Amino acid sequence: MTHFSMTGMITTSPAAEQRGFTGVSRAAVAGLLDTLDTALALAERGGRIVLINERARKCLVLDVGAEAAEINLFQDILGVEAAQIFARLKEANVK
Repeated sequence: MTHFSMTGMITTSPAAEQRGFTGVSRAAVAGLLDTLDTALALAERGGRIVLINERARKCLVLDVGAEAAEINLFQDILGVEAAQIFARLKEANVK
């Protein structure tokens, strides 16, 4: 499993480290996401956006330098609370 750290590095789980996988930079992942034709925003469980690609920035009318972390995916974009999203997923038995 991959984890996003506040240091800008994407770290890996101990199991992945045992297999010899090393982390990659946040900038490298962001660069890869920007090559996608689809808008993509990655958020933590609370809804804070941690990575967003250029297409999604355009859809949300965000300047390149704008801080996407100030936007809550659930509250600001979807108009729901995070608890509602996870309750619906639990009802559908999605993990």
